[in-house]
Amino acid sequence: MITLNRAASALVCLTATVLVGCANTTPPAAATAPAASSAAKAAPTCAKTNLLSSGQLARSVAPGRWITMTELQASLPKGPVDVGFDIDDTLVFPSPSFQAVLFNTDGPGGSNPYGADMRAVVSNPKAWHDVHHVHDRYVIPKQVGRDLLALHQKRGDRIHYITARVGVEGAQLEARMRKMFGVEFVGPIIFTAMKSKTEAMRARNLTMYYGDSDSDIEYAQAAGIRGVRVLRATNAIDYDRRPCFGKFGEEVIIDSDR
Repeated sequence: MITLNRAASALVCLTATVLVGCANTTPPAAATAPAASSAAKAAPTCAKTNLLSSGQLARSVAPGRWITMTELQASLPKGPVDVGFDIDDTLVFPSPSFQAVLFNTDGPGGSNPYGADMRAVVSNPKAWHDVHHVHDRYVIPKQVGRDLLALHQKRGDRIHYITARVGVEGAQLEARMRKMFGVEFVGPIIFTAMKSKTEAMRARNLTMYYGDSDSDIEYAQAAGIRGVRVLRATNAIDYDRRPCFGKFGEEVIIDSDR
């Protein structure tokens, strides 16, 4: 999911073998304010996965919060429900498409023709027109995306897509999602244009929502529904805050980075 929380580096970490979450915690309150100090709670430490020499992953999300696809399936409510999905880095790997507009150097003197900075780029309708019409052809589906959609389709659940993209020429994305996954969904796709998804989740009467970013989980919890974390690929471009999975006590799907 793409947000404007922070301008990001243009590095594509194609050789990354370690997925690292942010590790910041809230500083303790000053000794001169004992009331605030006793009430203050440290922010959760972000989880990390470390690749061991055996090829296994040592996981540090809170005990019981890692979840397999089998466990996820067993935990779902009986009967068809309304299920929401983020698109970028949850169902698909969008880095080739975003790279083409966020870090484009085809302008005069190597400048970005879509805008001087990230805010300008994502505010430029031409950028989203080109993403949806041209650059998304290089986007590839994630295996976890295929698995999750197949699971919910088999159950007869109603599938909804809510993305933070800007909905310029959004019909192109709808057609691409149908072609890529072969799964019907409740239309139209909701484009929140980098704003909160909470009201959209409520409007669609969702029971749960899958997303890769911190804000996806925050929005789901604010809507009073189950938010399930899908890991962002280790070689995804950094276009917003690096996700801090497990930060909100949410369930995290094992090996969902691919």
